[in-house]
Amino acid sequence: MKRKLLQLSLMGLLTFLTLSLDAYQRKKEPQFDLNKSLDYMQAISHETSQISQDMMSYISAAAHSKRAKKIDKRRQEVVGTIFQAARKIKRMPDFRGDGSYRDAAIAYLEVRYRVMNEDYAQIVDMEELAQESYDGMEAYLLMKEKVDEKLDAAFLEFKEGQRKFASDNNITLVDGEKDKLSIAMEKTGRVNKYNNQVYLIYWKSRIEEKHLWKAVKAGDLSAMEQRKNSMLQYSQEGLVKLQELGGFDGDKGLIIACGKALRFFEAHANNDVDKLQEFFLSKEQFENVKKAYDNKRSSDRTQEDVDRYNNALKKYNGGIDTYNNVVASTNKGRTAAINGYNEASDKFRNRHTPRYK
Repeated sequence: MKRKLLQLSLMGLLTFLTLSLDAYQRKKEPQFDLNKSLDYMQAISHETSQISQDMMSYISAAAHSKRAKKIDKRRQEVVGTIFQAARKIKRMPDFRGDGSYRDAAIAYLEVRYRVMNEDYAQIVDMEELAQESYDGMEAYLLMKEKVDEKLDAAFLEFKEGQRKFASDNNITLVDGEKDKLSIAMEKTGRVNKYNNQVYLIYWKSRIEEKHLWKAVKAGDLSAMEQRKNSMLQYSQEGLVKLQELGGFDGDKGLIIACGKALRFFEAHANNDVDKLQEFFLSKEQFENVKKAYDNKRSSDRTQEDVDRYNNALKKYNGGIDTYNNVVASTNKGRTAAINGYNEASDKFRNRHTPRYK
């Protein structure tokens, strides 16, 4: 499933392989002897470690915010961090005539910089359009998926450069125990993936209901029928998918809320749309009868004309009451369904997404 709300790929965000940096980590601004291979690797790791923390902070902020634009300032701060780190690494000399590892780190940081400065700026711009159609949402999520793939590819190239440098200089790389940052990023990836899966199930029906009411306002009977059938189909399919998906680490709150929303859309399609269509048909019929009635002089009107007019008017007036009742009950049901889902989504992300500052 496509991912939602600006998460970055787990592989692209994992901190670089842990080195023996205890002495180095005790100092805020350590000094490195760039003529020594281990120091050379540590110098690069020092410049990249803050980036990983800043990006995790950005991801955490994105997960706990409803709108990407609200955290765009944080994105720009991360861009600045990456730019400064890349500039420092560019100033590093070759190591004994070999600059491949340094260049691999620079290439990786440049990809990160472009992703945060360009791709994610575009994602922020796409956010509004994504709210207007299912296709727009798919494009929005596909864009983020491609960004993840770009980061993955860049990370693999950097990792190969690191491995080769270590091998050429007799350094043994050890996958250390996961630190808090790595654990937070891994958990965030799982949370986002699950949240997006449920969201797309919900959104597929929700957007049809939204377009249904555009058709109602326009009095477009054909469009009403099309949206009704689609909403019914997607809500029923969605309920099955929710059962297959199950809860997240035992938490079923999100799928329960989504299920309630889908059952509202299903009932709305089954019970209400036909009544709305009948109203517009009675309105059209009354307008035709009225036009014919008004075109006749009063002296030419027969009792049959009067009866036809009165019956059409009575049906139309009854239809108005039905229409207003459907609108009122739908507004109430929709509000409960949407608010219930949004609240559950907020609680889910707040409960399961690690906070990182």
